Amino acid sequence: MEDSPDTLQDTTMPRLVATGCLAAFIALPVAGPAAEMQLTMEDAIEVMRAATTVLAVERGLEEGMRHCRERHAELARPGRASLDAWARRNEPALVRSRQLSERVMEAVAARSGEAQASRLRARLHEDTHHQARELAATLQARPDASQDYLCNRFIEAIEQGQWDIAASQPQAYRILMAR
Repeated sequence: MEDSPDTLQDTTMPRLVATGCLAAFIALPVAGPAAEMQLTMEDAIEVMRAATTVLAVERGLEEGMRHCRERHAELARPGRASLDAWARRNEPALVRSRQLSERVMEAVAARSGEAQASRLRARLHEDTHHQARELAATLQARPDASQDYLCNRFIEAIEQGQWDIAASQPQAYRILMAR
């Protein structure tokens, strides 16, 4: 059975965590003048899920590429070039994910204290890295000959935009860019 980028992309959907901490995000303005937009708890959860998804894709691509470079030194240069191009194409979504995540952390710290914000940061970091490790494990679990093919196909898929946030995670992309 041939693996497709879609098979690998399914592993990047993050788990939603620390919902209780997001209550501090409810009244946080996220776009335009402060009085223009307030988020409900449901909106806050949706925004954090989208931001975590985007960051998990980014880390997953980096982790998957790290695995491929370790196995195939000749992929270091084309792999780095494909990730750099991916980052440029996806910069708006990456920046927005980081902005919204940081706003959540600031709101949690302001309302619940820095200790609670630190716990949320740690949990989000753990969840996004868990997703990245799942992608690498998907590549590593294949027979050696299959890994060669998958690593080359992985780079091609990144270069072709199949891993771009708007293409691979359209719902998360729409949520983030609408805020």
